[in-house]
Amino acid sequence: MKVRDEMIEIERGNLQSEFNAIPDTSEMGRLIGSMQATKTELNRYIHEISEKLADIANRDSTASIV
Repeated sequence: MKVRDEMIEIERGNLQSEFNAIPDTSEMGRLIGSMQATKTELNRYIHEISEKLADIANRDSTASIV
């Protein structure tokens, strides 16, 4: 149920929801770990994009997307 509820939150775009399930070596545990890693990476991408857009909005001519 926790995994289903967390996937619904991700589907809704909520990457800040608290998901306290603990990953382990079971199939469900690996799924939990993958979900947590996916949320972390998506948040990192969003942060980087936001920074670059802010640089561009501030007319920073050195801003680049790598």
